[in-house]
Amino acid sequence: MRKLCDEGRLDYEAIASIMQENKNSPPKHFKLPQERIRKFFSADTPVNVIEETIIKALELWKRSKK
Repeated sequence: MRKLCDEGRLDYEAIASIMQENKNSPPKHFKLPQERIRKFFSADTPVNVIEETIIKALELWKRSKK
């Protein structure tokens, strides 16, 4: 909008077009309850290690389905 304003091209139609753009799509995250996952790991396992282990397990599972 600022660029259009600086160029003198910011009008109602330009604003309406910008506001209709889908910029606020939902984040692409997936959440799992911690209590369902922690039973598979020791209490001192870092979150990043848990995440990587889950990803590797899912990759193995996907390969086995083919």
